[in-house]
Amino acid sequence: MKYKKCLIKKGDTVKVITGKDKGTIAKIIDFDRKRGLVKVEGVRMQAHFPSKKEGSTEKEIIFKEGFISHSNVMIINSDQQVTRLKRVLNENKKYVRTAIKGVLLND
Repeated sequence: MKYKKCLIKKGDTVKVITGKDKGTIAKIIDFDRKRGLVKVEGVRMQAHFPSKKEGSTEKEIIFKEGFISHSNVMIINSDQQVTRLKRVLNENKKYVRTAIKGVLLND
């Protein structure tokens, strides 16, 4: 099974660069490597209507985040600028993520 090649991971701070929520800066809360989709806090909110099986007695609407493509977000570095990532082999012979501009917030 092939996975999408992506250096983004859960907990990264990203900026949405396209779509209705363009310009939003938030954290990634979920990442689907198989489909190449990310779920970002407060982006692409979708209404869900719980059924009676889930214990709902009244008609209530729950808003949850939806998935967007990983190509629609960019990582934010320590200077609050968008940057791209690259993999670099460190002295311990392990690959680490590094920012092309600045320093990453989460690493």
